[in-house]
Amino acid sequence: MATETFAPAQLTPAQLSPPQTQAPPPQASEKQAPAEKNPAEKNPAEKNPASPPPLNLPTLLGTAETETAPGATPGVPQGYTELAPGTFLSVIMPPGAATAAATLAALQRATPPAALAPSEPDLPALEPPQPAPSSPVGLRPTGDLKLPPALAQDAELVSLWQYIEGLIDQQAGPLTLARAYLALGQMGRDRVAVDAAPPSLLDFATAVYDRAIAGLPEGSADWCDALNDLASLYWLQGQHPATADPAPWLRRSVSTYEQALNGGQSAIPADTLGRIYGNLGTVYGLLADLDDPAPCLAQAVAAYEKALQHSLVEQSPIDYANLQNSLGAIHWRLAQHQRPQHHLAQAIVAYGEALAHREAAIAPIEYAMVQNNLGIAYWSLAQHQQPVFLLERAIAAYQAALKYRTVASSPAGCAATANNLGTAYWDLAQQPAVGGEGRLVALHQAIAAYELALTAAETALQASPPPALGFDLWATCHSAGVVHDQLAQALAADQSEARQRHLDMALNHYLLAYQGWHDQPQPLEVLTTALVYNAHLHFEIFGIAGQQAVLSKLPGELLAEVLRRL
Repeated sequence: MATETFAPAQLTPAQLSPPQTQAPPPQASEKQAPAEKNPAEKNPAEKNPASPPPLNLPTLLGTAETETAPGATPGVPQGYTELAPGTFLSVIMPPGAATAAATLAALQRATPPAALAPSEPDLPALEPPQPAPSSPVGLRPTGDLKLPPALAQDAELVSLWQYIEGLIDQQAGPLTLARAYLALGQMGRDRVAVDAAPPSLLDFATAVYDRAIAGLPEGSADWCDALNDLASLYWLQGQHPATADPAPWLRRSVSTYEQALNGGQSAIPADTLGRIYGNLGTVYGLLADLDDPAPCLAQAVAAYEKALQHSLVEQSPIDYANLQNSLGAIHWRLAQHQRPQHHLAQAIVAYGEALAHREAAIAPIEYAMVQNNLGIAYWSLAQHQQPVFLLERAIAAYQAALKYRTVASSPAGCAATANNLGTAYWDLAQQPAVGGEGRLVALHQAIAAYELALTAAETALQASPPPALGFDLWATCHSAGVVHDQLAQALAADQSEARQRHLDMALNHYLLAYQGWHDQPQPLEVLTTALVYNAHLHFEIFGIAGQQAVLSKLPGELLAEVLRRL
């Protein structure tokens, strides 16, 4: 009877753990990934008799779906990046030159007594941006600005607040008052960076920056700093859990960054200019998940390229590497919409530059993240050209990542990269140029990688709260089963014991996948096809008794459909 070969479920880019632009803190790696061992000698499926995959994955995944981290945002659009508390300053703010203390000190040194102060020219007030429509965070305060209760116990901030009230009572000039508001805004910004900010604090900070910008000379360094901070606050407004539609806030963030860049190029230091362009690229990348993606991603590419032009790699190689990694991720995303070969090649170049300025010994987890991204870019390009060469490059990158993404140090990252590695090995085994022993080796390596992914995922999902894995774990179970079936078919007829083990392992993986896919019609159709094929193989190799053994293990709802197709 003729047989057909069924491929593993085709993993979409989302299932391939898309390129990442942030990484967890570095931790020491403790062991090498099993996928790097010689599969002919050390393949776990050959040494251990038909040990089933971890059967508590459905329970763990059920926990992952229902357990939510404190403060986590429900209903965040897919792919939308959220900043963890405490990352605001380091991720989206200008360098430390623009601090509240420095601004206030300069202001107090330059402010003579009111009676002796020279008159200042009245500067035209800039109309503050209108609040984003339909935002539940609330409109910014109008009329007299009031100090939020959350800040009323902050002695330093209250002191500055009282100082500003004194300036208002003395009818200080607009420039003096604007600089005081800038110092107050920077203090509020710093408080936002410490904890998850309540809406009242974000509203207060944006209102203060509006008042500062209205009185600062357009194009000055202070004016640019204030616009950059205000744009970053809009960004946070868009990410607030109470914000139903982040797009208007992100659009306002974009326009405010662009206002700073267009009006103050000559006054902005190079490193700050690079930071603002990098911020702009990040917000365009977020908007691509909410608007027409291709134009937003193209704008993000342009912004990151500008950021790199103004970033001195000698002064901050880590910032330079992060920008290159972000640029690579945007090129990869843009390749899903236009000119895939061009953008994937550009992504590979950018990731290579990022790796050239990162040291694995200093930041192993971040280094592994970029290696994983590089592997994804190679794998994606292999779907268009030079498949064997590029798949081998992808495999090398994934293996380099798994030296540092171990089950012990980074279980979720290890699971994602091992899943990617399994898919790359499976793709390699399907290439006509890879045959004979080379194909068997690739299939063994694919199984080892998928098993590592399942083991690492089980470890990761035991955390509280469990992390997002970034790929469909049930698809990994199905893919591992298909590879076991292919090995059973490819092995010589006299290796009946090994063939039986592979067929049994395939069935175990399919039944595990069924626990996650039983209520999803399209994946269930794919899984049913694989089960029919597994039953056919049992019949071909072991006769009617082998096939009956398969049918006896199927749940009733699957059995009827499999029998119909048989």
